[in-house]
Amino acid sequence: MGRKPNKRTAGSGLADALFSRTQQAVLGLLFGRAGEAEYADEIVRRADVVELRRKVVATATEGIAEDAADVTVRLKGGRSVHVHVEHAIGSLARPMSDADLEAKFHGLADPVLGKVKAAALHELCRKIAAAVDVHALCEGARP
Repeated sequence: MGRKPNKRTAGSGLADALFSRTQQAVLGLLFGRAGEAEYADEIVRRADVVELRRKVVATATEGIAEDAADVTVRLKGGRSVHVHVEHAIGSLARPMSDADLEAKFHGLADPVLGKVKAAALHELCRKIAAAVDVHALCEGARP
């Protein structure tokens, strides 16, 4: 299969960085995650993020599963750290837990609705199967 293009630049958070394997690797290395907040333009353009992105070489490897990752980081002193993730969180083989889903929900909803209103909306979502209609849910989702 060989190497695929390695996008080392990212103009904006969601427009470019979300689809950049290099940016995703950098976010994982710096923050330990790549959630909504980490794709903000000010993060994507931060000097340390840009500098590390220039050093990352991302390659596609034939035979590795689509939901897997195999990462080797070479540190300044010459030491290498290797991590293999057989199945990413959120894949069919490793579905998100209720706690993971709730954290993701709040990560997306809290900045828009505020923590109190987002918590109320989350509770409405949990009870949606018993709801007579979705009016309260729709009202709760409005900022």
